[in-house]
Amino acid sequence: MSKFKPTTRAFINLTLLLVTTIVMLVFGITDYIREKNRYHDELNVLIEQTTKELAASLALPIWNFQDDQSQKIIENAFFNEDIATILVHDSLSDRIVAGRMRLPDGSIVPTDRITLSPELILSEAPIVLTDRQIGHISLQGTTHNLEALARKALVRITVTIATLNFTLFLLLNIILKRFIDAPLIRIEKFAREVSMQGTTSTSLTEDSFLSEMNSLRQSIVVMVERLQEQYDALAESQKKLSITETRYRDLYENALAGIFRMSPTGGILTANSALAGILGYSSPAEVVSTISDIRNQVFTEKELFDRLMARLDENDLVTNHRILFKKADGEERIGTLALRSIHDAEDQQKHIDGMLHDTTEHTMAERKLREAHAFTQEILDSMPSVVIGIDGKGRITHCNKKAQEETGCTAEELLGKALTEKLPRMKTQEASIISALRERKTITLTNQPHEENGASRLESILVFPVYSGELRGAVIRIDDVTDQARMEELILQTEKMMSVGGLAAGMAHEINNPLAGILLGVQNIIRRLEPEMAGNKKLAEQLSFDLYSMGQYLEARGIRNLLFGIKDSGERAARIVSNMLSFARQSQSHHMVTRLDQLMDKCIELASTDYDLKKKYDFKLITIERDYAPDTPEVMCSPQELEQVMLNLLKNAAYALNSDYASKASPRITVRLRKEHDSAHIEVEDNGPGINEKNKRQVFEPFFTTKQPGEGTGLGLSVSYFIITRNHNGNIWLDTEYRNGARFCITLPAAQETSGSQPAGA
Repeated sequence: MSKFKPTTRAFINLTLLLVTTIVMLVFGITDYIREKNRYHDELNVLIEQTTKELAASLALPIWNFQDDQSQKIIENAFFNEDIATILVHDSLSDRIVAGRMRLPDGSIVPTDRITLSPELILSEAPIVLTDRQIGHISLQGTTHNLEALARKALVRITVTIATLNFTLFLLLNIILKRFIDAPLIRIEKFAREVSMQGTTSTSLTEDSFLSEMNSLRQSIVVMVERLQEQYDALAESQKKLSITETRYRDLYENALAGIFRMSPTGGILTANSALAGILGYSSPAEVVSTISDIRNQVFTEKELFDRLMARLDENDLVTNHRILFKKADGEERIGTLALRSIHDAEDQQKHIDGMLHDTTEHTMAERKLREAHAFTQEILDSMPSVVIGIDGKGRITHCNKKAQEETGCTAEELLGKALTEKLPRMKTQEASIISALRERKTITLTNQPHEENGASRLESILVFPVYSGELRGAVIRIDDVTDQARMEELILQTEKMMSVGGLAAGMAHEINNPLAGILLGVQNIIRRLEPEMAGNKKLAEQLSFDLYSMGQYLEARGIRNLLFGIKDSGERAARIVSNMLSFARQSQSHHMVTRLDQLMDKCIELASTDYDLKKKYDFKLITIERDYAPDTPEVMCSPQELEQVMLNLLKNAAYALNSDYASKASPRITVRLRKEHDSAHIEVEDNGPGINEKNKRQVFEPFFTTKQPGEGTGLGLSVSYFIITRNHNGNIWLDTEYRNGARFCITLPAAQETSGSQPAGA
């Protein structure tokens, strides 16, 4: 019995399948371990990130003792199936705020401890509020899902190996059959036919990558090579000639460009179908028979034809020259022309070969595209925003005029450069821009601060990713929102004032009645104790009572001072109530056209006579500077209300200049008047200690004061705010950029000129 010998195809199949299986197993096991480690690392990152996010979310509920809110937060976190246990501890009260754990059946139950297990990943984080740790959170993640993912990965690898082996087996059978079995069969058939008939129709011209087959093929071919050498050479030449002729004819007839040959005198000798179509003729034969002078019959620009012929005499070649030509019906078209001069053996011009492309539609589309591009650029240049286009690597591809002004560079200097190189302040937003490009989503960065000419400005940055199938870049729009942010802050302040106004009205009316009784009673008591009053003397004489002795007693015991203190406190409370009422009612004061310079002088004169020992300021020790622009417009206002606002600002400035924190330099208050567009602009500025950043946002809030108890009610600036914004349709704000003290600014609409209005004096 003969020993079994596998075929070449079977041997190669088995060998390659075995090697592939071993390699795939090695790579599959490596990939399985790597995927398992990656899943584990991702789970660690997820658990740590979730712990930090929960710590940030739980800060306020723990601080405010909102345990139910804390429990809802951690219960929501269990929607993530990788979380096994969460325990939240309040460090201030040393208690467990909330705790939940996931049971094996998937249910969530309360817990008060963390159970350590190798299957669980523990992550802890402090809970911090305003840089103070108020608690900490412990979170455990389970690796059950990790094991499931790893098993799925193992199954996927196994299926991949099996699928690959099956596919490889099929492909190898096809390839081996094509490149090994088929050549062997052809060689066998060739040898059989030659041996039987002396010739064969089977071809052995195909080479094989197996040297044995090549040797066998060459040995057999040598036997018939001499017999068929001349016949094969002739047949091959005829075949090549036929192919070349057919190829040239197909190329000539089917070319999209018009190909022609003309005589040196300008007559068309030959033409293809494309040229006939371009020139509006029915066939190439009609072109040849009709056009005898291409200069006058085809060219619209005769001088251009003459220049082209002159260049052709010099260089023998003209390429892609734009021309205007006319069709048979007289329609003018745009095209590109290429010409080559052909010479005979004596260097005489034999004929000229040419190629004409009709580019009318392409040229018109190109023109429209340029116009559209120019229009789009004009739109971008007209925008007040900075608009910059970048590619995927952050290089500038487009920019508008505002971007050039912002960077101080021309468009040529910007294009191709890195965004952060030409606009360095964008380095702080580089991570956000990269994130928008990567995630293909629009992002908005609001109120981003930056320095401009030494002043702090705010800007809004929008990033729009641009992609069509693949990422192409992004468009970045930058808007200055400093004024908008200031206006939003003023609107918010107004809403606060209106809310407090309603509350103030109710409180003021409830307080007024008992307060009036207290003041009336105190005043009557003081009057009843006066020894000089006739009624008091008469009653004392009837009772044989010495009023002067009683007065000495009251003075010695300080009772009279107590009564006056009650009276002063009551009057101060009455003033507070009066200020509170101003929040709830519209002013009924009469508005009139007023000159601000006269009104300011009157306010300064009133303030300069003010001296308050208790509040520790004296205007006589302060330098008052007036800076009035002559073009300051008159305003329609209530002089009394505006005096109240100005006196309040002047007194606040004087108090700041005489405070313990004031500088030792000469105290100074500057009052400025300016015209800004259609408004009058007022500034009250001092060189005192200024207002710290924490208090700048609260200066107009009711009852907010930095003065000592008894020295201020906290209503002065809030009442002033309402007088300016509600009663006079103006604005009042603190200049947060001024660093050499405090500066309050007021804008009031300029008065409309009328023939009957009379300016009010100070």
